[in-house]
Amino acid sequence: MVQTCKNCGAKISFDAKSNCMYCANCSSFFDVNEYDSQDTKELEEHTEDIKKEKWCVTAFSDYDDEYHCKEETGYEEDADNTMECQIYHCDSCGAEISVKGLEASTFCLYCGNPNVVYSRVEQVRRPEKIIPFKVSKEEAITRIKNRIKSAFLVESSIRKLDFDSIKGIYIPYYISDVCYRDTMLICTIQTGGQHESMLYSVRGGYCEFDIMTNDASRQLEDGSSQRLEPYDLTDLTDFNEAYLTGFYSDVLDVSEVAIQKISFDRAKELFNAAIMKSVPFGNGIIIKNNPEYKLKNKPVKAMFPAWFLTFKHKGKPYTIMVNGQTGKVIAGLPFKKNIFYTTLATLTFLLSILAIYIINQGLTDLYSKDTLLLSRRFIIPVLVCAGISYILLYTGFKKVKKALQAINRSSAQSLAKFVTKRNKEEG
Repeated sequence: MVQTCKNCGAKISFDAKSNCMYCANCSSFFDVNEYDSQDTKELEEHTEDIKKEKWCVTAFSDYDDEYHCKEETGYEEDADNTMECQIYHCDSCGAEISVKGLEASTFCLYCGNPNVVYSRVEQVRRPEKIIPFKVSKEEAITRIKNRIKSAFLVESSIRKLDFDSIKGIYIPYYISDVCYRDTMLICTIQTGGQHESMLYSVRGGYCEFDIMTNDASRQLEDGSSQRLEPYDLTDLTDFNEAYLTGFYSDVLDVSEVAIQKISFDRAKELFNAAIMKSVPFGNGIIIKNNPEYKLKNKPVKAMFPAWFLTFKHKGKPYTIMVNGQTGKVIAGLPFKKNIFYTTLATLTFLLSILAIYIINQGLTDLYSKDTLLLSRRFIIPVLVCAGISYILLYTGFKKVKKALQAINRSSAQSLAKFVTKRNKEEG
């Protein structure tokens, strides 16, 4: 359903700066609550305790079994409230995205298919909460430009991107409160000379992970969504379809049952990492443990905002992400590797020549009985050159490794599939 202006009848969209509905035709602003297309009462927050105070799943249980999870957590996945959205589909790569109040001609940037257009109207699951966009399109573009400007040896073509193709997308999330406790036997091995000693430690604890967020889209990698975090959940507000007007939203396609396992796995990872910090020598091996966990309440469905700018460089797709609330920029930009490696090699070569010269000078002083002169002319300069060379090589390769990891994440096929580029139609 396209939202229209109450004054002139033109299409309107949500404006991140004013937090209101805005009509570009007559410059009118309207309160978001005036455009609640569902005309339903506010959704109740799911803060009730679970019906069965029974801890679910031990280390020896099969909590991959969906039915097992349903039984132990004390509730079934209810039939969700739904809302009507237009679904766009790419026949080439299979990417789907929902559109609310926005008509667009569409093509898929990942596979280049120009015929990705309106597919169908579908009832999709309605979230309970939402964080509206706070970062406007203009601000997101400015932040991306600043990031590119400060990037090291970035490819010149990146500075000439079509920044207007940036798209605002709401990402579906589940918000969960997880209780976790465990008792474990940990073995650490200490090596000293030719001997090894094994130390056994017993650790136990209880944790509550409140408002744990996990994305509910199968198309978007968890790693990509986690890089956008953190979101400030104090800005959560009751969901209103008007907030979606003018933006895209990914389809929520992860069930509450599936999100339980994701939440439990993440809680386990965080818990174990904290426990290992208390173990002598660190990096222990868990010999035996008995984890137990439960959800304090039913997961809350929510939507979080993000800006996506997807581009191609040498035939390979890349995606720059901007947190639509905080403005945090996530980008792995292609850089001029040849220039970087050449510069690094040149500096190393010059330092090597300097070190050789110093060594040659020092050899003439080997027969000198003045040890202070020998140290000043030979030993100290050689150590300084060696230290500088090591620092340059170590820092350089470390930066390259980090940059390549960021580039690989930004060019991941699953991330490219998630973003479907669209050109808005005028009028």
